[in-house]
Amino acid sequence: MFEQVGPWHIALLSGKTPADLEAKVRTLQAQLAASVGVGTSAMIFGDHAEVGSRGHRAALVFFQDGASTAAEITPGEMGTAAQESRAVALMFPGLGDHHVEMGLNLYQGEPTFREHVDHCTELLKREIGLDLRNVIYPARAQAPPRALSAGGATGDLPRQGLDLRRMLGRVREEPTADQALLNRTSIAQPALFVVEYALAKLWQTWGLPIHVMIGYSLGEYVAACLAGVLSLEDSLTLVARRAQLIDKLPSGAMLAVSLSEDELSPLLGDHLSLAAVTGPEFCVAAGPPEAVLELQRRLAARGTACRQVQSSHAFHSKMMDPIADRVTRLVEMYTLRPPQIPYVSNVTGTVITAAQATDPTYWATHMCRPVRFADGLRELLQRPECIFLEVGPGQTLSSLAIQQPRGAASAGRRVVASMRHAHDGQSDVAFLLKALGRLWVAGASLDTSRFPVLSLLGEQGAAVAASAEEVNPDGLAAADACTEPGAEPSTDVEKTLAGLWQTHLLAPRVGRHDDFFSLGGNSLVATRLILQIFKTFRVNLPLRRMYEVRILSAMAAAIEVLLAGKSEKSKSTESGPAS
Repeated sequence: MFEQVGPWHIALLSGKTPADLEAKVRTLQAQLAASVGVGTSAMIFGDHAEVGSRGHRAALVFFQDGASTAAEITPGEMGTAAQESRAVALMFPGLGDHHVEMGLNLYQGEPTFREHVDHCTELLKREIGLDLRNVIYPARAQAPPRALSAGGATGDLPRQGLDLRRMLGRVREEPTADQALLNRTSIAQPALFVVEYALAKLWQTWGLPIHVMIGYSLGEYVAACLAGVLSLEDSLTLVARRAQLIDKLPSGAMLAVSLSEDELSPLLGDHLSLAAVTGPEFCVAAGPPEAVLELQRRLAARGTACRQVQSSHAFHSKMMDPIADRVTRLVEMYTLRPPQIPYVSNVTGTVITAAQATDPTYWATHMCRPVRFADGLRELLQRPECIFLEVGPGQTLSSLAIQQPRGAASAGRRVVASMRHAHDGQSDVAFLLKALGRLWVAGASLDTSRFPVLSLLGEQGAAVAASAEEVNPDGLAAADACTEPGAEPSTDVEKTLAGLWQTHLLAPRVGRHDDFFSLGGNSLVATRLILQIFKTFRVNLPLRRMYEVRILSAMAAAIEVLLAGKSEKSKSTESGPAS
């Protein structure tokens, strides 16, 4: 059953016609505007007869704590489902976007998520010698929930003056003690497994069936566990012991590069390995830190965008070979079963076979060979009308899925991320509920029997709606219009910025309320855009700021503020000191 508690709520609505659906949306908006409680902290649908109705769906995420109410329909959360009961492919990320307090609000406010995190960490205590909850959520008892930010937190504006290394996030800040502990491979891998597994179980509790899966590196272990290849207990101990073996290897580094496999391979030399192929022009190189740094310098000299991946070791490289036999012997200790749910292999880029999944040597090969994630995505794109859902921190895999070449088989592609990036200031719960809304509108197969069903057009709701229309008959329409996702860029800066987005995201068009990361942006694409913004506007927009002003109109406004500050500084310099 749906167990969400706290001030964040979602309303999933359906209607027989577009007009019927719009009337329900406006009624709920009017109730919320009048601070009329909806009577539950769980789901709200339309009438019983319309639950699951094909075609006309909407979703509202809203905050209601008794003192204040706020609601929004974000782009993509109201529309016509192309197909009823669409299958969903779960994508589990590997290390790179993990961070302290990943999913903190979910741990605080979602009982199912907390239950699975608690269960997994208890099972791991003896294996790793500490309570992972104290590492992932070091201040969980004191930390207040994050508030929703429409455009992200504003923060202090960066100073002007060119500092490309800082802008691109290449100036490494000293990690806190908590971050340093979580970044240790022996801790990071089991921690990430726990969070992704708990999030997947939460989605299942919310009525989302698992049709097919793909994991990236460690993420394949989560997929294998959910598919029944390994029990939860065996998965946890295997991940922990494998990570301990890796932790004893020499340190390494990884570099995400904006080049194809054919372009990057000749540049690797004897010491570096191709660690992953993630897209037509996106790969990852791995090896000793000094060799990776040298490659980064050469790529920067030729103007190729690249960015170091948060990693303590050179995963999926020849640096893993010394422990391959030990990993094989380790896996031989566990019972391996044929997968009950299909998932894609990182080694082959195709759906894993029972023979592969139950062969201990496969798991050693998986650790040493490149992650064929782009091939895996192409395999899944052959499934018509499949929705991609990223289940883990950040939006890297969502970005990769969006950027895959489009063809006839991917015409109805929908990609949804379910956990925020570390730089994103939104509440984890609000972010997750928005993801649920996008799945609903896209026509995802959901077991709606898990959710309470309420009528929105009862006497109280109708009276509130009528009263709101009398007071301000155009108010709701105006509010809806201002968030219309298709609105064209209006200012000169918005128009220029939209052109840059189109170039880097390969998007046919960009609206002023579009989200850079929802359109396929990731940290590497953002790095390239930052350079273009500086060349075009001569202002610095640091990488962290990109996550804060991810909406086109908000990013343009931030650039305009920087331009105004630059102009004022120039005038002050020209006028000289006062006499």
